[in-house]
Amino acid sequence: MRNDRRRFLGLLAASPWLVSCAARTAVRDAPVAAPPTTPEDLSALATELEAELTGRGFALPDLREERVIRQLAGVRPYRRGGIRVEGESHGGFPLFHNYGHGGGGLTTAWGCAEEVARMKTMAGFVRGSRVTVVGAGIIGLTTALRLQEDGHRVRLVFRETTPHTVSDVAGGQWAPSLMAWGSGPSAGPRRDRILRDSLRRLRAEIERDVGVREVPNFVAMGYGASVGKMAGEYLPDATWHDAIPIRGLKMAGTQVDTLLIEPSRYLAALWERLRRGGVEEQVAELAQLDEVRQFGDDFAVIATGMGARELCQDSAMRPIRGQLVLLEPQDLGYLFSHAGGYLFSRGDALVLGGTVERDVEDPTPTASARERILSRHRRFFAPQA
Repeated sequence: MRNDRRRFLGLLAASPWLVSCAARTAVRDAPVAAPPTTPEDLSALATELEAELTGRGFALPDLREERVIRQLAGVRPYRRGGIRVEGESHGGFPLFHNYGHGGGGLTTAWGCAEEVARMKTMAGFVRGSRVTVVGAGIIGLTTALRLQEDGHRVRLVFRETTPHTVSDVAGGQWAPSLMAWGSGPSAGPRRDRILRDSLRRLRAEIERDVGVREVPNFVAMGYGASVGKMAGEYLPDATWHDAIPIRGLKMAGTQVDTLLIEPSRYLAALWERLRRGGVEEQVAELAQLDEVRQFGDDFAVIATGMGARELCQDSAMRPIRGQLVLLEPQDLGYLFSHAGGYLFSRGDALVLGGTVERDVEDPTPTASARERILSRHRRFFAPQA
């Protein structure tokens, strides 16, 4: 593939007629500009011509107002000093905490569930032990399912469940964003373990057809997206494009192949598996930790997101509101990250994000954020149309 591309570039450089023909093909009926002469211009033209002739290029998004469906907002459960994934004895009752994941819940849920499974095993809880898991977002569901896999009798206690959790509002890209990992000698190895365990579990879900798939994320040149920091260590090496392979888009950038998790489909699939495994469901809102004893189980896991601030009296919890605009689904086949936001092409919607509003815990979307998100994406893509 790389050799074919070099040959293609060589032909372009060697043939003025082909350059002129390529320019006409790329812009169709527009006036033909001066032939490109620099290597960068030739590479960009090669990508565009290749996309036109082979059909392999991706399409630009349609961001017209009539395609807008709705706006969403959710409050990310960020924890200063690092996520809380640890055990304690609360008045003699064994508790395990699993919260504070910020904007990385979908990304790290399975890895953190594996951490809880290790801790409870070290604490001596074996197959048949009864556990209460408090919280039914992605963290609670994956933890409950992981413990169910170990043969525990699982009770899931929740105030709200899908589609009304913060996890349902997530964009869905695999990238640990807006979360802290803590400090000390164990923080790095734990981070590595969590990310690798999460990827392993999520990649195994792809063949199940439950809303998890591998997809390219194109990152505009000069923008340091969080997913880019994962390339080469957890995700495949990034690929540099002199011209990103989107028809009509004329800019350089990188491609990082990551995972996309569609929240509505994936959360529903987790619930289905839990119910097949015999999970006991209980709607309740706990006001204080002591109340977790009332269920009579052997141990409990707290996975309540921002709710842990009051339930666990954890002052390190800090809300960060995020807002999204959803458009009608468009089968683009890619994600895109640029300085003005991000775009995720999901099966249920084209997702435009987003906002980072620290210390804002009102989950009500605002008209100003809607217009800001839309205008930034329209400005970014419009000049390329």
